[in-house]
Amino acid sequence: MIAPVGHRGRRLGLRVGLAVGLLAPAVHADNWWLAFGHDGLTTAIEQGLNEHPDPIGALARIRAAATMAETERSERRPMAMAEAAYRFGREKSDMTDGMTDDLDPLMASARLSWEIDLFGRVGAAVQAAEAETAMRVADAEAIRLALSLEIARAYVEIAQRTEEIAWFDRTIEDAHALRDRTARRVQAGLDDPADLRRAEAEAQLMDHERMMTEAMRDKATAMLHRLLGGQPPAVPPESLAGFTLPPVPDLTRTNLYLNRPDIVAAYHAWQAAAGRSGSVARDRLPSLALVASAAGEGDASTDPERWEAWAGPMLTVPLWEPRRGSRARGAAAETDEAAARFESASLLAMEEIDAARTDRERTEAMIQHMQQREDLRAAEEESSARKRAAGLIQESDWRMARMERAAAARDRSLWVATGLRHHLTLVGALGGHAP
Repeated sequence: MIAPVGHRGRRLGLRVGLAVGLLAPAVHADNWWLAFGHDGLTTAIEQGLNEHPDPIGALARIRAAATMAETERSERRPMAMAEAAYRFGREKSDMTDGMTDDLDPLMASARLSWEIDLFGRVGAAVQAAEAETAMRVADAEAIRLALSLEIARAYVEIAQRTEEIAWFDRTIEDAHALRDRTARRVQAGLDDPADLRRAEAEAQLMDHERMMTEAMRDKATAMLHRLLGGQPPAVPPESLAGFTLPPVPDLTRTNLYLNRPDIVAAYHAWQAAAGRSGSVARDRLPSLALVASAAGEGDASTDPERWEAWAGPMLTVPLWEPRRGSRARGAAAETDEAAARFESASLLAMEEIDAARTDRERTEAMIQHMQQREDLRAAEEESSARKRAAGLIQESDWRMARMERAAAARDRSLWVATGLRHHLTLVGALGGHAP
């Protein structure tokens, strides 16, 4: 069952491999938050990207992977080694005519070797290391994108709750005024006590909803502080009035998911696994090296008693080592797994883009509907104020109109924030790029 999955991954990779290779150097996402036209949001995101430890750690992982790639590339260069020793001991050999004698105390050797990458073992290892570095770069961009989106979500949440609290304060003022008026009328015998209980329940409900909204704002504020490295935002969010909902990006292009850093990372993880598999498989083949060697020993460095020097090609043939075969099979299985992960991540990314686009388009219609509803309630409030001033209606009717307008404004605020959040989800699905 593993092989077919791997073959499907290879087929998908053949279709998109070139595109990913071209896009990989430009995987760095756009500064998508500029489309919102909100200076406070821009400042908060830039503050978080500079202060939060996750992007800093990701950069350290990039440097570590780049160092490993340089280590693999160094296998292509000649290697020189030298040894020297001063030793004590005894020996018995043909050189001593079968007699036991003291060892020559001085020993030195030097060796220069250059492996010819005859079957591409070193090249495959270098490919794997370079793909690992590219994967770490994409991982860092994925962290950067995720952090910026979370900062924006928290910022929008605070702005929404702050705006709702302002409307709740006005509603609570009206609800308490209606409750007090009803209490006076009940005492005068003009209203039923049940009316007072309903007015008190309405006032308590408004108080409770404000407290819940304030608690949610405080929670989002604490989250934003953590995302900003423990610091408050330089420009605190006040309301949603300063936000502009960006237009829906052009999604007519194909393969938009290739811009996502997680997809680029999955692709390079696949290439790294393939490189490691190729290197391990070629490790079972013979290796060829050009070698120059010299060694000698004696009582004095100026008069060695024995020495040898030679130069020439050296062929090493692995005859029997089961461990190499096991490693090769394990690396091949890891490659198939990485290919399957890349294919699965690509399919999931395409589904996320479609779902995010649908949600984003639907909320825009709801925002327009809620804005029209609030405009009507605002007109009714103004009309009630004029009628009250003219003595045509009672104060309670005017306050009810104010409360209905505030409820409509809170609903509009909810849908504006929902639209902003859906747009953030779409930005994340597109990898931070807006085509």
